Amino acid sequence: MASHKDGATARVTRDDESVQRVMNTVKNLIDPFAHQDTITHISSGKHATPEIEEDLLTAGQRGLQEVHTFAIERLSPDGNIGFHDTMPRVSLKTFASFTLKAKNYRMKNSQQETTSIFAHVYDAGQRDKVSREELLSYELTSIPRSLADADGAKLIAQKADLLHILSGKATDADLPFPVDTTHIIDAMAVLQSLNPHSTYDDLALQAFQMMIKGSGNTSIIHWVVDTYPEISIKKAEHAKREGLSGDAIKYSIKSGKQRVPCQYKRALRCGTYKSELLLFFVKAWTNTPYMDLIGDRILYITCGKECVRLAKIGPDVIESEIIRELRSTHEEADTRILLHAKHASVENDAPILIRSPDTDVLVLSVYTCRRIRHGVILMYLP
Repeated sequence: MASHKDGATARVTRDDESVQRVMNTVKNLIDPFAHQDTITHISSGKHATPEIEEDLLTAGQRGLQEVHTFAIERLSPDGNIGFHDTMPRVSLKTFASFTLKAKNYRMKNSQQETTSIFAHVYDAGQRDKVSREELLSYELTSIPRSLADADGAKLIAQKADLLHILSGKATDADLPFPVDTTHIIDAMAVLQSLNPHSTYDDLALQAFQMMIKGSGNTSIIHWVVDTYPEISIKKAEHAKREGLSGDAIKYSIKSGKQRVPCQYKRALRCGTYKSELLLFFVKAWTNTPYMDLIGDRILYITCGKECVRLAKIGPDVIESEIIRELRSTHEEADTRILLHAKHASVENDAPILIRSPDTDVLVLSVYTCRRIRHGVILMYLP
């Protein structure tokens, strides 16, 4: 008696693999039944904004209201709209709203600002009886013309040009590369260079391997990152970089098995995402799988305002200690890197290598290198 084709060995194997893929996908999602402070996308970990959360929670109620309105306007004897007439679309914001792209945001925003300023100035002139000739003698932009482009938007300087100018004035130094060097790494440059395609556990491993790349087994490594406080003088600039007009998108990383967002580089524009990601790295790097990778190295990992020192003190023990001298409220890693360089020059009798492609770091290093024992070697690649 011939067996059914669904019972063939190849078919059973293929079905088992399909079931396993489904199970792995479900395991990598955020638990939808766990308590969450806000509505969270179970795949990406994004937090819903207040507008999206309100629309999602009231979708059912608004749907019932639309049904009631439909019945009154189209089915009742007193209705004034035809049954087959086009129904108005109910626009509800969902997580898909995050993917909308603003076109010509920079020019449109500057034009709107100029129009708004002109209206306010003209209204003030009418109220205070100031002539139009005098009003129009002033700049009608929110930014002085000396600091703005032709369209009135803020002029963005090309700092990379300064890097080329300084490099052109320097001479090549044929010096042996020191072996016992303290490495200070611009962490954001490393994160920007990664191209993840899987989970956060894999991303943490990639970042760690990039961090220790080129360092000896007994090296001291400083991993320096930016901080992202809620109240910041750069909040408007961060919002513009993220492409948002209101609150920033928030993310949650609940598990290392959670998948990294497909638009990873875009997510890195968000300060809350970078804070979550860096906090996850610190937790992951203190686990057993990183024992052999740490080896005899001493790691200084910044996380928010604090700096944690990680060192292996036993076969299966990693000691973590907060270093008070390296606590900093600086938002930018540019100046914080120099704080770590000064600390390293005092604590260790070794040359200092800064790995960063940032022009600001180069300029600050040129200025402060004579104040740091043994000087500073700058490597432009992460």
